[in-house]
Amino acid sequence: MEVVCPKCAKVFTHPTYPSKAKQALQSHLNRKNPCDSSEYKIDRPVTFEVPDITRLDLSGVVEEMRNNIYLRDKFRITTIFRTLLTRNKFATIPNLGTGRVMYKLEGYIMYKRISEFLKDFWIYVLVRQVGPLLSREWDGWAKFAGLVERSATLGLETTMVPTAHLNKWYKSDQYKVLNSAASGFFRNELSRSERAQIAVNLGTPSQVVSCMAIAPGPP
Repeated sequence: MEVVCPKCAKVFTHPTYPSKAKQALQSHLNRKNPCDSSEYKIDRPVTFEVPDITRLDLSGVVEEMRNNIYLRDKFRITTIFRTLLTRNKFATIPNLGTGRVMYKLEGYIMYKRISEFLKDFWIYVLVRQVGPLLSREWDGWAKFAGLVERSATLGLETTMVPTAHLNKWYKSDQYKVLNSAASGFFRNELSRSERAQIAVNLGTPSQVVSCMAIAPGPP
């Protein structure tokens, strides 16, 4: 069980008792110097609307797949991730120390561990958006999709994800490569100012209480 401060997005957890996490959050909210105090907060204006990951601009994905004929298959998904994040700026890690990702999913502002974010990226972006596009526009799609399904346990045409498959996916090379690439992008290709601005543009996380019912994945 985890709860998130609605003001600063700090996460409070307890492995056994949800009430303990809520008590820690309440103590945090009652502190003398509020976490959203103007004395410590730098006001930033909203500069653009961060898109929902269910509706991304897919421009450039087909070209990347067609033009990079020598790109190893294990790196094609990371290339898709980098292309889409560069164009859409749809997610951020405001605090690299926590490793938690902020993004918008079906209208809600999420604040999740990178493993959960990548699961959502796989299902809502790769399966539901990129897959249908590449199946129409890229001749190498069928072969590539088959290779991914055999190596990653999660197919690129899978809409239902059994918990057992998800647990295996977290241990697969495909997941490890994607996790490393995503973490590196947030750390090295987005400046601290850019990460903070995307967080401001997203706003306060909607998912104040998060009960993970299936496969929470690695930290």
